[in-house]
Amino acid sequence: MLRNRWIVLLLALLALFLSHGMALFYRVQPAVSLWFPPSGVAIALTFWFGPIGAILAGIASVTMAPFWGNDGWNRLVGLTDVIEPLVAWFIYRYCFQGSLTLQGLRNTITFIVSAPLAACTTSAIAGTSALFALGKLPEASLSATIAHWWLGNAIATMAIAPPMLLLLTPLLRQWRLIPVTEQSETNHFQLIATRSSEIVLIVIFSTYIAWFTVQATQETNFVFEQLSLLSFIPIVWAAIRFGATGGMLTASFCVLLTLFYYLLLNPNFISLPRFPLAADILQTHNFTRASRLRLI
Repeated sequence: MLRNRWIVLLLALLALFLSHGMALFYRVQPAVSLWFPPSGVAIALTFWFGPIGAILAGIASVTMAPFWGNDGWNRLVGLTDVIEPLVAWFIYRYCFQGSLTLQGLRNTITFIVSAPLAACTTSAIAGTSALFALGKLPEASLSATIAHWWLGNAIATMAIAPPMLLLLTPLLRQWRLIPVTEQSETNHFQLIATRSSEIVLIVIFSTYIAWFTVQATQETNFVFEQLSLLSFIPIVWAAIRFGATGGMLTASFCVLLTLFYYLLLNPNFISLPRFPLAADILQTHNFTRASRLRLI
C-alpha cells in the first residue's frame, strides 16, 4: 500500500508539471496566466492527501519558476502556490469536514467559499505582493494583476477540482489510498451508465457550442456574448437529467473544450510572448462557463 501511495504521489507531481505547461499557453504577463490548471490539481491533491498535496504544488512551482520569469533565489516566489491549496484544505476539509465528492448543497457552498473565493484570492494577493516586493511588478498594475491572477486560478479550480474529486475519489478509496469516511453516497455513475445516448448528445452539443462561441470572438462582442449564452443548454440539461455531478462534469468539459479550441484557432501561440487574445474576452468566455458550474 505504501508503494502504491508513492507511485500515486509521483504521478500527482507529474500532473502538476504538465498543468504548469498548459498554463504557460495562456500567459498574459510573465508570471500570470488567465487559465492556471495547477490550482485545481493542487487543491484536489490536498483534499485527498492533506498538506503533502500543497508541498507537491510548491515543488512543482519552484521547479517551473524559470518558465514564469523567476530565476535564482527569485524562484522561491513559487512557494506562494502552497498557500492556495492549504487555505482551501483548512477551510473545507479541516474546519467543515467537507465531502470529497461534494455531496449536498452545504458541501457545494463550502467548496465555493473555500476554494475559488478564499483560497484563490489569498493566493493572488500573496503572489502579486511577492512579485511587487521583488521589483518585478510596478505599483500601477497591482490591482489588475491581482484580478487576472485570481480569475485564472478560480476558473481553473472550478473546472478541474470538482471533476477530479468526483471521478477519482471512488478509485482512490477502492485502492485504499484514502480512507472511506462517507458511508452513503449517491451512485451517480450507475445513473449515467443507463443513459448513454443522452450523454452522447450532450457531448456533441457542448462541442459544437464551444466551437461556435470561440469562432465568434472574431466577430463583434455582441455576437460573442449572445452565442456564449448557448452554453447554458447542455449544462442545464445535464444537471436536470444527471444531477449536480452531470452538470459539474459538463461545465468543466465546456471550459476545457473552449480552451482547446482557442489553441486550434491560434496555432502560432507557442512562439508568441503572450496569448494572442484580449484578456477580457478569454476571461469573459470562461467565466460564463465557470459561473454556470457554480450555479449547479
